[in-house]
Amino acid sequence: MAAGTNWLASLLLLFATPLAVEMVKRDEFKTCDQSAFCKQHRAIKEPTGYELLANSISHNGAVWTARLQNSQNTLKLNLVGLVDSTVRVQIDEPETAIRKRYVPNPALVAIPEELKFSKVVNGAQEAKILSGDKKVKVVVTYKPFLISIFNEFGELIAQVNRDGKLKVEEFRTKEEGKEYPDGFWEERFRSFTDNKPHGSSSVGVDVSFVSFKTAYGLPEHADSFALRNTVGNTDPYRLYNLDVFEYELNNPMALYVSIPYILAHRANRSVGALWFNAAETWIDTQSSVTSKGLFGKVYDKVTGGGDNVPHFDAHFISEAGLVDIFFFVGPTVKGK
Repeated sequence: MAAGTNWLASLLLLFATPLAVEMVKRDEFKTCDQSAFCKQHRAIKEPTGYELLANSISHNGAVWTARLQNSQNTLKLNLVGLVDSTVRVQIDEPETAIRKRYVPNPALVAIPEELKFSKVVNGAQEAKILSGDKKVKVVVTYKPFLISIFNEFGELIAQVNRDGKLKVEEFRTKEEGKEYPDGFWEERFRSFTDNKPHGSSSVGVDVSFVSFKTAYGLPEHADSFALRNTVGNTDPYRLYNLDVFEYELNNPMALYVSIPYILAHRANRSVGALWFNAAETWIDTQSSVTSKGLFGKVYDKVTGGGDNVPHFDAHFISEAGLVDIFFFVGPTVKGK
């Protein structure tokens, strides 16, 4: 009797297995190649060429502001000092933009408490900014534009735009006769059409966690606990709320819950970054021994040189909103 029961169970399992595999309707899940803004940002191979205009710098308490510019665009940079060794980096269109970009402030439990910077030195080639609690130093390099964040021990732990992937598509009015990239004004996926009355308004930038080999976060995905390399291997991690019960294991496809938070960790040190953007977001991640990025000379100057420095890189790409990142400098994950 037992043998017959085991045989029947094995037979049922055999027939059930193909059914389980076929449950995922892969064509219903958008890929990066099917998303115009993701495909364009991911294709960036050369630095986008942003520089900070030294004559545009202003400082008032907890806010340090400047203009960024490349051959096509002008942007506004805000650095905001917050309590608990936290720094906020915002990159937006200037006040002359035809409309404001959405900031998901309702997602915040409370308005972030600002703490004025204790020291600001605006030099000819870079600015050095010290947090109010004197535990975080931010160095802003003007040309090429680069933000480097140091902890209370003087260790470089994070950089913004290290690989020069900052890209912001400004709102605009359509000009007749002018050619635009595919999907710039309208995009279709299956039976759905996404109209863009002000054009494609995506944003993206690269963030590097220096001296960290491993990072965690970006829930929810049916993947490994530690974030894996997606560059050259698979689609980026996708954050887009989907109420689905059919999904593949070990896949960065979107599921229910989207939290754009990454925590890099090693012995005795941690640093977190929250990408504060509610739009559909893709994140390319990879861990490697540093190649010093596209801005090698600047990297050497900031770090003092040295080879084989590990780093974990994340390229955040969002369909809309602005570049808005909270850096939680640590040095540990323990809350106060």
